[in-house]
Amino acid sequence: MMRGRSSLVIFLGLGAACVGMSLYYYRRFSDTVASHFGANGLPDGWMSKPAFFALYLVIVGLCTAIFLGIHFGLPRLPVSMINLPNKDYWLAPERRQQAFDFLRYYFLWFASATMALLVDMLYQTAQVNLGHTHTLPHAWLSMGMFLCFSVIWIIGLVIRFRKPAGA
Repeated sequence: MMRGRSSLVIFLGLGAACVGMSLYYYRRFSDTVASHFGANGLPDGWMSKPAFFALYLVIVGLCTAIFLGIHFGLPRLPVSMINLPNKDYWLAPERRQQAFDFLRYYFLWFASATMALLVDMLYQTAQVNLGHTHTLPHAWLSMGMFLCFSVIWIIGLVIRFRKPAGA
């Protein structure tokens, strides 16, 4: 499935961007890093540079492990552990593989959106820590876009797995 492969490549590329940006910014940040920001975008919490990047990379690693676990492990899960609209219909033996192929591909787009958010938030945090700005440049926009994507993604999932008329 070509589109599944392209979504995997994009997801892994964004994960690599997270790691690459961490390596790039690690040398440029001071020893104490603004790591938490209030609703107004101003920093209100700090931590050591090694702790900041370790935490960031742990989050990236966990997201990668979870999403790749879903991607590769979904077909091996017992049906009882899968929550899907009209599950009995879509996971019937004759439709099961098609459903799993779609879910594996579709989840990678959500995974990619999550990684894109992590890339963007590190970039915004870097702008503050490098003295280019005093507040996160567009945190609310980033979170709003991720929320909108999530809602559209969920609607797409529900629409895709609605029961066909006459079934």
